[in-house]
Amino acid sequence: METEWLEAKLQEAFPQGIYHRGEKRHGIPETPVSDAPKASQPVPAGAGFNTAISQAPNNEAAALLALKTLLGAGNATVSPEQVREIVRKELEGLVLPVTVQLRTDAGETRKLDGLHHRRFPDLLAKVQAGVNVWLAGPAGTGKTTGAQNVAKALGLPFYFNGAIDNEYKLLGFTDAQGRVVSRPFREAFIKGGVYLFDEVDASMQAALLAFNAALANGHCDFPDGCFEKHKDFRCIAAANTYGQGATADYVGRAKQDAAFLDRFVFQSWEIDETLERALAGNDKWVTYVQDVRKRVQAKGIKLVISPRASMNGARMLAAGIHWDECATACLRKGMTDEQWAGVRG
Repeated sequence: METEWLEAKLQEAFPQGIYHRGEKRHGIPETPVSDAPKASQPVPAGAGFNTAISQAPNNEAAALLALKTLLGAGNATVSPEQVREIVRKELEGLVLPVTVQLRTDAGETRKLDGLHHRRFPDLLAKVQAGVNVWLAGPAGTGKTTGAQNVAKALGLPFYFNGAIDNEYKLLGFTDAQGRVVSRPFREAFIKGGVYLFDEVDASMQAALLAFNAALANGHCDFPDGCFEKHKDFRCIAAANTYGQGATADYVGRAKQDAAFLDRFVFQSWEIDETLERALAGNDKWVTYVQDVRKRVQAKGIKLVISPRASMNGARMLAAGIHWDECATACLRKGMTDEQWAGVRG
């Protein structure tokens, strides 16, 4: 009966249906209300396709329960105007995980599997445009996954290496038998593909000179000859900083040469808390992690509480490990007793 009452109240308040980000959330009619947000428009991402961003559907049962709690089930004095105001306020703060649809020039549409970081459409558009992207964000925010998904979206091979300490780990080398031992950068540069240089700001400066030259000149001198850049070569450099040197959180990062940084456009990749919640699958735990993260930051404690704490803790809880043990294992990270007592809640 409570659900029927709530449905009646919603229909009375929104005879045309409730729309959020251009998608219907409740009701029967297909025409959005006049003040509903417009659907996301396709974002040009270069030749071959456009990206159309849509939102993953919310949990309607949970939304109805929340609204029922706000209104008080069975309260006949609640007016349609009050219902509309409450719903609008709730939808204003509602952020849903991003899903991505790709539309080809031929008009075909396909969905890129999974949920994505809210900055993913921006990253995809930049990479498709053919510019080198410096992807900067904290640890554990899914930078590598984002780069892999760019490769999937573009239909290109994905190549990867982490921090390097010499140019041979970038360019490859010739072994004692005269055979060329190739490296991911060489494969992508010559054959085409999305190349991710992860932790580029933790690499040795001397090792980056050859990388800088290749990006600047459009050709590169490998052990077996000089090759021009393939037309489908796409480059992403992932880092925890913007190349300006070590920070309190990332002490092992080097300041980068200004000419090297000038080869890139920059894309921020901060923690996406909505995606974090969707992927972890344990709302209570994720809420706790995010609260601890905020308290750590507010107190100026130099620790990184990344989304990995949410993922790992959710797995441990599902395996039957006690909550307090999960909190200590995933969040404490060497804090003193006094610090831990101040942030654990």
